[in-house]
Amino acid sequence: MDAKPLADVKYKPLRIRKKSYFCDALTLFDVNKKTTQCPIPLYSLKNGEHEFHFDLPSSVFSDNHYDDIHAASIHARISFNKNSSIFIISFVITGTVNVTCDRCGDDFDMPIDISRQLIVKTGCSVHQEEDDMVSLTSSEYEFDAAPYIYQYVALWLPMQRIHPADVNGKSLCNATVLEKLDSIHKEKSHDEQYILDSSRGYNL
Repeated sequence: MDAKPLADVKYKPLRIRKKSYFCDALTLFDVNKKTTQCPIPLYSLKNGEHEFHFDLPSSVFSDNHYDDIHAASIHARISFNKNSSIFIISFVITGTVNVTCDRCGDDFDMPIDISRQLIVKTGCSVHQEEDDMVSLTSSEYEFDAAPYIYQYVALWLPMQRIHPADVNGKSLCNATVLEKLDSIHKEKSHDEQYILDSSRGYNL
């Protein structure tokens, strides 16, 4: 069966939880019939060191209605040492994601550099996903890394996203917007001080 283009894959909208957050994306698929998008042929690989590289397009996020990321350029390097039915897969995910600055409202490219590990068990009787472990059945000949990369990136994003500073320590935020915000802040401070002074005079 031919694999579908990665852009056609519809992941379940992300629900951030403390435990078992991988299950939301992975259980969307029929485990026995799904086609892989970042395929790793675990069963056909010989024992030893292996490394795979994948590039994910922006559509991974936009097509799945994850609006916090407007565009992305993501490269994932996946490596592991296959020597038994249980091994650890290492993910190194780099690139940029385009997000909105919470201070000035402009979009900017935020660099990402993520390192994560996943325990993989093969030859299991039942497919299961837990926090940082997945159990694959004997009929699952390939491991799909795409949902993991998707969620690693989404969970990595900080709650507050602000333009970084340049080499001189100056904010790269929209200067016009910052000036307007500063003006509003000064006007508000002035009004608050006026009300406070008026209240003191009234009490006298």
